[in-house]
Amino acid sequence: VSGMIRPNDHVDVIGTFEFPKKGGEKGETDLVSLTVLQDVLVLATGRETAKTAAQGGFGVTAPSGYSTVTLQVLPREAEILAFAEQIKGRLYLSLRNRNEPGNAKTIPQIDYTEIKTALEGLNRERQFMTNGR
Repeated sequence: VSGMIRPNDHVDVIGTFEFPKKGGEKGETDLVSLTVLQDVLVLATGRETAKTAAQGGFGVTAPSGYSTVTLQVLPREAEILAFAEQIKGRLYLSLRNRNEPGNAKTIPQIDYTEIKTALEGLNRERQFMTNGR
């Protein structure tokens, strides 16, 4: 997360996993990415909490790096994250826009086929949003 996430931010948790291939032979897998949790509150980054951040961090400046992020999740969500780690999934955090509250109702799984078919349209949409065209 490159040190950009701070306590009180909201993040999405994205996981990349190897799932059994649909209709494939036994042992064949597909690499799939999907949003595991949406709009999760960050309680702490390393040892910095919302309280220490409000007081100016540790000493003069807050620590520049951290290796842990503490999230506010429900017990069932904690189980999902623990399971994802055990199956050798990779978890990533995506910092949410403060002006974009709420959750998407449906989020597709992303695999090689989805990227191939959706990438051109996504790039066109981003250019439109950036350039207003």
